[in-house]
Amino acid sequence: MKRGALIALLVWVALVAWVVTTSMACTESPPVDPVPPGVDAGRDARADATSTPREPPSCEEVVGRPIVRRLTSTQLDNILADLFASPDVPRADVFVDPVVRGYDVDANAAVIRDLGADQWMRAAEAVATWAIPDHLDAITPCTDVGAVCQLAFVRQLGLRLYRRPLDAEKVNIYVEMLIDEADFESGARTVLSAMLQSPGFLYRVEIGEPVAEGEPLVELGPFEVASALSFFLTNAAPDAELLAAAGEGRLLTDEDLDREFDRLLATPRARGALGHFARQWLLVDGLEGQVKDPAVASFTDEVRTSMLRETEAFFANVFESGGGIAELFGGRTSFVDGPLAEFYGVAGVTGTELQSFETAAAQRGPGALGQGSVLASHALADSSSPVQRGALVRRRFLCETLPPPPASVIPTLPPRTGATTTRERNLEHSQNPACAGCHRLMDPVGFALEHYDGFGRYRADENGLPIDATGEIVATPDGDVPLDGADTLSSYLASSPEARACFATNVAYYAFGVEGCTWASIARDLDADTPLRDILRRVVHSRHFRYRTAE
Repeated sequence: MKRGALIALLVWVALVAWVVTTSMACTESPPVDPVPPGVDAGRDARADATSTPREPPSCEEVVGRPIVRRLTSTQLDNILADLFASPDVPRADVFVDPVVRGYDVDANAAVIRDLGADQWMRAAEAVATWAIPDHLDAITPCTDVGAVCQLAFVRQLGLRLYRRPLDAEKVNIYVEMLIDEADFESGARTVLSAMLQSPGFLYRVEIGEPVAEGEPLVELGPFEVASALSFFLTNAAPDAELLAAAGEGRLLTDEDLDREFDRLLATPRARGALGHFARQWLLVDGLEGQVKDPAVASFTDEVRTSMLRETEAFFANVFESGGGIAELFGGRTSFVDGPLAEFYGVAGVTGTELQSFETAAAQRGPGALGQGSVLASHALADSSSPVQRGALVRRRFLCETLPPPPASVIPTLPPRTGATTTRERNLEHSQNPACAGCHRLMDPVGFALEHYDGFGRYRADENGLPIDATGEIVATPDGDVPLDGADTLSSYLASSPEARACFATNVAYYAFGVEGCTWASIARDLDADTPLRDILRRVVHSRHFRYRTAE
């Protein structure tokens, strides 16, 4: 295919993306903060929370619209690495994944336009040049010029890249491209480059077919379901076994989905996908590049990376051991390697391999709030930040909406003078009427984490003054809850129905890329010990996973 034709193809991709996402996906941008089930969209944490129902609304029959969404950069990398069974596929940092609510999965936000299309054309050509001839055996069973081999190559490659069988028209087009070149390798390079640039590869299609005439629903096809399942659980395309199940009619029932659900979660890709979700849920993805003051602490790249590895391992351990929200917030086992152990002050750990340790004995907080990645990410360059940490709890763990500061308010604290603590400096918020209304929702929550500095290290004092880690979380459905240190805050979250519903909401949004009643059945009747695995399984069993509105 000539360069001009490829550019025209990519322009068409952009047009298709714009038309489909504006006509089929949700038409309104999601709010900044996820809204928990059972809470009115206009509610914020200042409202009378005691009147808020704990049960999500009854809307299991409501499903979202058909959507088409672009692959994320991570998914693209995973697909190519799996296709060629090699981690050395040329990477092209072409696509910027829009981050909405901390996640890179939003169905409305990611499209390909203009410069990105041309850049991806060049990247696709580079991948094809790299792959042929050295990795040709990974994508074709034969390399002769006979018709049987030509068809086998196009169909097999098309199935893996499109995640569904190619129709006869597309097969013919690609075969013509193949035989139009001087030899098989040149033709394979052209076909591979063209497929990598096709809408069928670059976009995840969830359109479906009408259930019956006059019915307001469409049902996703087996290959659409296979892709949804694989991208949700592994952040990669369906493997050969899952594609075979879809093609053989073995992906139609809940039992079929459970079989593949359990199988996929046992793969290495699933562990990486769990870590990807955990980092985005906790809003720690930016830690490696976050500005920190070297005059306060030596916060090396090695320590930052180790913190993120700890968080991924902690989340995976809770998941794989059958833990639920209680363990996610209250768990006492985490993981460190040598550099991180030294940074935390944990004795007896050396080397680069992660080793488990009991957090209580090392003066680390329990669960997610004891993670250095969380404490350091939600802090300032040179100190802790009760505001950021309190906002994290309210927004991310309880799904409450916090309004932005008034335009007239300067959001920075005055410079530190003399021996003061961060808590004392933040008292300005409670004394200023313009700030107090909102900061009473955040600061007293963040005060409970003041035993950890802006780098996530434990401290008994600050500037020679003892740490006061008392606080409270106000306006909960159970009233105001007193806090004294990380343990009390973690205990509250571990037993909170709102925290359980909020986590389920985040999982559903991560899976679907859209928000709405799709999460209702997922969040209902969870208890503190409902395994995280079962929450993910509820996503796969939800109606939205297989059905959409016919609009």
